[in-house]
Amino acid sequence: MLAPLSKGHITRAAAQDPNEGRCLVENCPKERGVESTYALPTELSAKAHIMDSLEYSWKMQRGTLNLATSQNVFFVGASLKKMHEEHKWALMPEDAVIDQFFGGIWGPHPRKSFPEMFPPFKYRLIPLPGMEHVGITYQHERPPTSNECFTTHVYPFKTLPLLISHIQPKFVLMAFARLIAYIVPKPHLRDLVKEYPQLSRVRRLYSRWVRDLPEQALADPSFVPEALNEVDEADEDCPEEDVSDGDSVVTDPCRLVIRIERDVERNAKKRKRSPSPSDLTRQKLREYSKQEKGGGWTKESIDSWANECPPPAASSSDAEDPSS
Repeated sequence: MLAPLSKGHITRAAAQDPNEGRCLVENCPKERGVESTYALPTELSAKAHIMDSLEYSWKMQRGTLNLATSQNVFFVGASLKKMHEEHKWALMPEDAVIDQFFGGIWGPHPRKSFPEMFPPFKYRLIPLPGMEHVGITYQHERPPTSNECFTTHVYPFKTLPLLISHIQPKFVLMAFARLIAYIVPKPHLRDLVKEYPQLSRVRRLYSRWVRDLPEQALADPSFVPEALNEVDEADEDCPEEDVSDGDSVVTDPCRLVIRIERDVERNAKKRKRSPSPSDLTRQKLREYSKQEKGGGWTKESIDSWANECPPPAASSSDAEDPSS
């Protein structure tokens, strides 16, 4: 079950949506029970190793990818939303958009040349197992003035118009690629690839985007900035809780491991001590993070990590303030 969207997310998504909050698939008005949902499930945020890989592949700074963004939210009727969350249909960008993620004959763009794209974008609906007995009614005019304002489309929905949206293609492609990799039955997948040859390129993007970080990634200042003042400034933009209600554009893009690293660096800066093998150094944290890579950080693993590190020597700055 997907986490509920805040009022702020819905408001901002509706403001960016070229359909003004109408159903993306049927173009029906809000009065028809249109709801909001994510293109790429936000539960993926709990998989730190995948988030790291996506941030590196997408030319982002480590710890800043926020899936709870209006660029990952679209609107759809309640029944279609349920089928989408049950993996019965997916979206795929038009071929021209997919092509932009590739650098000619050289395959997917590397980090340094990852493309920046601007809405609106065109998508096609791809039916998956479970949609064979479903019909879709598309509304062409608003408000409708006659019965001719509606057309009905049946599986496999080849006559359905291209769908226009503000959601970023990288989220849509990642979501679809995960379905291809883990959900869609192989016999159906073979038929899909025959019908949509671009799916082979979608799979190539997925393989590139989620692969392990290259050895030089953590030494790349554009991925992991080294300056402590930059870390402190980033902390100010990363509240402990999501405060994105109303029209606020503030969201929480930070992940736990990044916060721990920042706390370690801040404490080291305050103590002004020379590093020693027993200190809670950034390198030690990274080594432990690699051990936890498969399951992500938990309360138990953080406690275990902290217990393995001996306490720092007392200093005047660490002493308890008797006035407190």
